[in-house]
Amino acid sequence: MIDPTQQLIKNNKKKPVNLLSIQSSRILILAKSIKGGTGTFFNIFLKNTPVFLSGTEVYSLILEKNTDRKFPRNSKISFFRSNKYYPIKYNLSFSLIKLFIREFLWIKNTIKEYKPDIILSIDTHCALMTRLIIITSFKNIKHIITIHNNVLDTLKEKTDKILFLLMKPIISAAFNQANKVICVSKHLSKDLKTQFNLKKIPQTIYYGVKVPQKVLTPSVKNKHKIILSMTRFVEQKDNETLLKAFTEVTKQQPNIRLKLVGDGPLKSNYRKLIKLKNIQKYVQIIKWQENPYIMLSKADIVVLSSRREGFPLILLESLKLGKPVIASDCLYGPREMLDGGKYGRLFPVGDINALKTNILDLLTNSSKYRKMQMRALERGSFFSVNKMMTKYKNIITALLQ
Repeated sequence: MIDPTQQLIKNNKKKPVNLLSIQSSRILILAKSIKGGTGTFFNIFLKNTPVFLSGTEVYSLILEKNTDRKFPRNSKISFFRSNKYYPIKYNLSFSLIKLFIREFLWIKNTIKEYKPDIILSIDTHCALMTRLIIITSFKNIKHIITIHNNVLDTLKEKTDKILFLLMKPIISAAFNQANKVICVSKHLSKDLKTQFNLKKIPQTIYYGVKVPQKVLTPSVKNKHKIILSMTRFVEQKDNETLLKAFTEVTKQQPNIRLKLVGDGPLKSNYRKLIKLKNIQKYVQIIKWQENPYIMLSKADIVVLSSRREGFPLILLESLKLGKPVIASDCLYGPREMLDGGKYGRLFPVGDINALKTNILDLLTNSSKYRKMQMRALERGSFFSVNKMMTKYKNIITALLQ
């Protein structure tokens, strides 16, 4: 049987695609936050723009304060907020309305000064803000919306009933008026059209990642079996289900450790839960890491316990390293990425017992574990930066003609 690490090194040495440059143009990227997978996509796009969109100048506006993420050299980025986290809930309060007006004016003034040909807005908040500015002031600017999450469930979670009813037709109108709508999974594209009455099914462009060569060598064998979750401490990620399932696993497999890597407003809540479950010696909370591959290379199993997603990058990064993954069967992404469970384990959202069973099965069955390693590598090779950036290049080039 081929060693997974050697197969990964072989796959990673494929030569990049040669692409023609396009005439000088300006793209403005607008994002609410660059945490998690959205931030990784943002960095991949910036890093590869000089190669795939030669002659294109990119300027980025980020609404939420950056913390630790680093950016490609010579990146032009401005940040709006000084607070670390954006409000968890949306409402029609005076303070939030005032915030949105300030955002509107800041973005509008930047657009007026920068004069972009295209605005690429990431996710719904920025899509609506961009649409409003284009309609009122800059009608000749092309608009691309790229969606990375479950829009409908996020809207339900972050608004009350009145605001939800107000926002649905606004989102529908904004998306229909955009020059292009892109989603990160086919299931999300299909449902977005239905849920918001879109004229066309959004184009699907999968993420692509490239593993740094230096992390492709086997890591030192762990003293304990390591379960890893690269997460954010927000309700969406449902870290509570993982912690409760892991508590049960420790009763049968005491030689196991859980590493939760990330940040977020609910971190203190999970520290309390860890103490309540008396699993302090088994669980380690680690701050967000710029390079996920160092932690991933040391993991035995990677778990995603989310309630909703778009196309979780951490699963793709894990597959690229040949790591067995266990993911909640949430909307959207895991089922599509893992091909219904062929390339990784799926469990029902919030099902503590099913997650526990899957972890124990992979920990105690070496043949199943090895088989899942090979399948992970096989699936990971399907997703590439070349594929992702080539599709974005084609869309941008067509809009500029």
